Amino acid sequence: MTRRRHHSRRAFALPLVMLLALLCGITAAILLELQSSARLAVDNQVRVYRRHHTSLGIRELVADWIRSTAGDIPKSLDDDGRAFDLEAGSANYTVYLTDAQGTALRDPTARGGSGGNIVREVARLLTDADSGGEPLFRTAGPPAISVNSAPRQVLEAVATAAGAPRRAVPFANEIMQKRVDRRLVATDLADAARDAGLTNEQTGRILSMLTVTPELYRIEVRATRRGSSTEQSLQGGLVQFPPTSSSPGASSVVIISWEDLPQDGR
Repeated sequence: MTRRRHHSRRAFALPLVMLLALLCGITAAILLELQSSARLAVDNQVRVYRRHHTSLGIRELVADWIRSTAGDIPKSLDDDGRAFDLEAGSANYTVYLTDAQGTALRDPTARGGSGGNIVREVARLLTDADSGGEPLFRTAGPPAISVNSAPRQVLEAVATAAGAPRRAVPFANEIMQKRVDRRLVATDLADAARDAGLTNEQTGRILSMLTVTPELYRIEVRATRRGSSTEQSLQGGLVQFPPTSSSPGASSVVIISWEDLPQDGR
C-alpha cells in the first residue's frame, strides 16, 4: 500500500514539472518577442527620423540647384538624368531626376472649368484602356501631361478628349516621331497637331493639356564609396518643383513621397 502511494506522488509530480517547464518556455518566448518588437520599433523610428531629415536636406540642395538652371530643368540634366553631385564623408552622392508627369491624374475631380472637363475625359478614356502593363496614371502632380514622357495611349486619349478621336493616332505618331532623338519644345506641339490634321480649336485644347516643362519628377539619390565604381541606390521619391515662372525656394520644392530604395549595385 505504501509503495503505491509513493508511486502515485511521483506520477503526479512529473506532469507538474512539465507544466512548469512549458510555462517558463512560454514566458521566455513572450519576453524575447517583446524585446524584438521594442528593437524593431526603435529601428523604425530611427529610419523615419533619418528619412525625414534626408528629405529636408535634399529639398534644400535641389532648390539651390533649380536656381542655377534658370528654370529649364530638363535642359540642365545629363542624358542619364543626373542633376548634381555631392561629396560627403567617405562617399560621393549623385542626385538623378526623371520626368514623372507623363501619365494622367487618376482622380482629377478637383479640377474645374472647361479644362477640367478634358482632364476628366482623359482619365475616363484611360480607365477603359488596356495599358499592356505600362503605367497610365499617377496620383499627384499638376493636371498637365508631359509630352516628352507620355506613353502613346495617353497621347491618343488627350487628342480624343480634345474632340479629335479620328486624328488621335496620327497625332500620337507625330509626337512619337518628333521626340525620337530630341526633347520637344512648345512649337513642336503645334506642328504635330497641324501635321496630324487637327483644327485650331482642337489644337488649343491639346496645348492646354500637354506641357514641355514638367514640374513633377522622380528623384533618386545614389552613393559611390570612394575607391569603388559601383553605385548604390539609397533613397528617393516624388518631388514637385515650382512652375518655371516663379522664383524657386526650398519651401516651394514639395517632397510628395520619400522612401529607402533597394540596395542594388549599378
